[in-house]
Amino acid sequence: MDSEPILEAVLPQSRSRPVVRSAGNLNHSCTEEDLLALFRQFGNVERVAICTDRDTGEPRGVGFIQLDSAENAQRAISQLNGRDCSIAP
Repeated sequence: MDSEPILEAVLPQSRSRPVVRSAGNLNHSCTEEDLLALFRQFGNVERVAICTDRDTGEPRGVGFIQLDSAENAQRAISQLNGRDCSIAP
């Protein structure tokens, strides 16, 4: 049985740009467009990237979302932790 795709968001203290890391079993069907749609409700999304395996090109289940402010990133974290990435906002 497959694990549920969930978002586990963190706000790194050492970065000058607010980054929300989405991790925790993102399934292969979760796209950058899905993450963009999910996070744009919290502010301007400056960058979205899903990590892929360098040999196969398959998604690795980890993505990075860069928001325009630490406040917006924190709001996203508090509202999206544990949420299925395939569910529309």
